[in-house]
Amino acid sequence: MTDRRARIERWSGEQARTQANAVARVYGAAFAGPPYHRTAGHVEDFAYTFTAQTSRPGFQFWAAVAPDGALAGMAYGYTGGPGQWWTDCVSAGLTATARDRWLDGHFELVELAVCPAAQGQGLGRGLHDTLLAALPHPTACLSTIAVETVALAMYRRTGWQTLLAPFRFPGVSEPYIIMGYDLAAAR
Repeated sequence: MTDRRARIERWSGEQARTQANAVARVYGAAFAGPPYHRTAGHVEDFAYTFTAQTSRPGFQFWAAVAPDGALAGMAYGYTGGPGQWWTDCVSAGLTATARDRWLDGHFELVELAVCPAAQGQGLGRGLHDTLLAALPHPTACLSTIAVETVALAMYRRTGWQTLLAPFRFPGVSEPYIIMGYDLAAAR
């Protein structure tokens, strides 16, 4: 794959749904190794959840498509809000002031993943920057595993702030870092 020439394009929720298997393959490949260790069961759960997420308000999906048409990477999210699992979990860990600052009308960056063969070529950063540039929200939030990864370093370099660390989601053994990005200030 010559991913240096991969193009980044926006997909609608419908397009993303029809490509759910390809999206799940990218997720599985990107997160199979340490520190993530995602199994076939995790990938199956992801595919099911992803399909439902494509209908959420504010859904945005950006794909890195290789010249051969294969999906090399993706970044997506949607408008977060009360009643959503992630928002409710994170909200419980924040002060009232932080909740108002970060979770009032936020965009939840759900996944950013690049196939291992395409990593190290700037696709992750390109997907990240393209996704954030298109958002009308005042803030964006994400969770990332609490391990020094290439992704965590990129988030820090691009202006994401740590809001909670370590943070434990119910039923999840690994600790996470909750991060926020001030989209309004970045415009």
